[in-house]
Amino acid sequence: MSDRSDFWKKINKFRTCMVTSEDGDKLHSRPMAPHIDEDAGKIRFLTEAGSPKTREIREDHDVNLAFADEGSMLFISVAGRASISKDRAVIKELWNSYADAWFDGDAETANVEVITVVPEEAQFWDRSGSTLVQLYELAKSKLTDSKPNMGDNRKLAL
Repeated sequence: MSDRSDFWKKINKFRTCMVTSEDGDKLHSRPMAPHIDEDAGKIRFLTEAGSPKTREIREDHDVNLAFADEGSMLFISVAGRASISKDRAVIKELWNSYADAWFDGDAETANVEVITVVPEEAQFWDRSGSTLVQLYELAKSKLTDSKPNMGDNRKLAL
């Protein structure tokens, strides 16, 4: 991942990510469907209004988004700041068949809010390549008493 556009391109492939927020001294994670807006530099989610996660975000705006694809061995962790809104124009923009199935009502009437995350930093692990290459690296590390090369691990300030 050499630059910001590559970051946005990679996360745009994901249909689900784990969203983690904090409730006092406990962390809570839940799978959610991200709406990626590279032009605005934001990641948005629709959620039931008044849910525990919206209360947690209103109290502490720091969140983490975890994207994982074991098939391609791509893992991305995004630290960012979240906000909550009831902006119907944004809700209409994000509304899709998934939202229609998940929430009662429609884009005009559903009791939903928008979580908007502005990413501040991303850390990723990218081990493109076949499972055989990964197994080879693990076996080689045992034979040579070295660490396996499991791909790139970098941070990106956003």
